[in-house]
Amino acid sequence: MRRLITVIIVLLVVAFLCGFLPAPLPTLPRLFPSVLPTVILKPEAVFTVFGFAVPNSLIATLLADLVLILLFFAGTRNLKLVPEGLQNTLEALLEVLNGLMEQVAGPKARRIFPLGATIFLLVLTANWMELIPGVDSIGKIEVSHEEGIQGYAIQEAGPIAWLNGTKVQPPPQGETATQEESLPLAERCQQFGCVVVPFVRTASTDLNFTLSLALISVVMTQVYGVQALGGREYFSRFFNIRGFKRSLLFGPLDFVVSILEGVSEFTKIISFTFRLFGNIFAGTVLIFVFSWLIPAIVPVFVYLLEVFVGLIQAFVFMMLTVVFINQATTGHGGEAHEETHAEAHSAS
Repeated sequence: MRRLITVIIVLLVVAFLCGFLPAPLPTLPRLFPSVLPTVILKPEAVFTVFGFAVPNSLIATLLADLVLILLFFAGTRNLKLVPEGLQNTLEALLEVLNGLMEQVAGPKARRIFPLGATIFLLVLTANWMELIPGVDSIGKIEVSHEEGIQGYAIQEAGPIAWLNGTKVQPPPQGETATQEESLPLAERCQQFGCVVVPFVRTASTDLNFTLSLALISVVMTQVYGVQALGGREYFSRFFNIRGFKRSLLFGPLDFVVSILEGVSEFTKIISFTFRLFGNIFAGTVLIFVFSWLIPAIVPVFVYLLEVFVGLIQAFVFMMLTVVFINQATTGHGGEAHEETHAEAHSAS
């Protein structure tokens, strides 16, 4: 009960901070004014390292990696036979994940566990970063030069400036480009309209992040399948011509089914990518809108919803990966052909 009360208090504090801190309105394209905040869709470089632009979504991904590394370093620094504290929490979490995978993959779960658990923890951490005040909202204010992006005027208080919600219709491009650089920021925003390029942007709202995870999941599915069944046996499910030798009636049918099986591997990439992206992106927009319109109490419920959504999306991504790998490592006869050396290495 004490932990539950602590969580509720933290959420209340976060919600009130989101309400009182200057928060920009979502920057919306004129073409889709209620659906697609372009400033969130497009990763923006906030600084350069050795001449290479570092996108804000990459910063969020590196922060998520750093959080996980430090968390497990702290939890495993002084291992005890009877775990307690952070070590106990981490072991309990990993045991739950391992138990879920065993229900799906049985003995093969032990080999799949490192990949599945890593995907779950990374996606969960990246998803929950949207709940931190300042993520997606604190950054550089710049004039919007792209067609279709709504710009706003700003208010200033010393070194701090924020979008005040006053929409600005910029003049046609090219007419006043030479005058823009000589004007102060406030005047530029008043004439041309400004947007916020956040320093840290939720990684799961970047298609590069979700597509990368989808490719890792699908490619590793093929790797596990080849290791378990062998290359010839495994890839025959995507291009099956052996059925022609057995039956002239069912051979063509088996061939068509195998082609559809291959196509389904590519559709998995699309499904993985847009499921995670769509859910977290929608949650980010929801947090922005409610924190702007009703900044006091309602954002608490939105935050509770997003805690749940972030957890569910991480769980779904992990479990689908486990299910697909389990199917890939199961032969056509319904039995898995695990390699003996892999079993021995796994058992050791």
